[in-house]
Amino acid sequence: MSHGWRGILAGRYLLITNLGKVIGNGDDTRVWKDPWLSTEHPSTPMGPATERDQDLFVSDLICRGSGDWNIPRIITSPPHLLPQILRLRPSITGAPDSFAWLATKSGTYSVKSGYYVATTLRNAEIRESSSSRRKSSKARAAQSYHLPTLWRTGNSRAPLHPLQLLVTDLVSEHLEAVLQSNIYAIIRVSLSCDITTQQSSPTRKPYFHGSAG
Repeated sequence: MSHGWRGILAGRYLLITNLGKVIGNGDDTRVWKDPWLSTEHPSTPMGPATERDQDLFVSDLICRGSGDWNIPRIITSPPHLLPQILRLRPSITGAPDSFAWLATKSGTYSVKSGYYVATTLRNAEIRESSSSRRKSSKARAAQSYHLPTLWRTGNSRAPLHPLQLLVTDLVSEHLEAVLQSNIYAIIRVSLSCDITTQQSSPTRKPYFHGSAG
């Protein structure tokens, strides 16, 4: 691509970022496809649009003759846009719609305003790129951080997530408390089992050689 063509595309992109429609009679502006909802920044209505209203023009929302907004008609199609639409003033004389450079109050493009918009967009891209690099660096640092190994299965070691570490500690403390509270009961049961076993076993007399049978 030639240098001149790249410059044309860059200029086109710059214009699109701040180019909007100014409503006159509404005949040339499509409700759902053109940026006409604001005179401060390009704003195209968001749907969903019904199949009947997909090709609706702004002139369909204006009362013929008076040039006022047809509020009942607006309520039936894009009711959520009513507050924004009422901020706009259609042409009373029926002037045609026009494009305006919204980065200036006059609506006319100037080199100074174009340079300002281009610089603002460039700075925003730099900030976004820097933020992405910082997030990527944090992600790599998190991946390279090795957690301590608490147990192993055979010769393999499995590092645990910090939440797993906390749960493991809590479970260990709980088991230790249970064992300590029941250790004496366990000992008593074991001793009673041994005594019962000894008492239930038959007593055998000693055997001497030569004794009468």
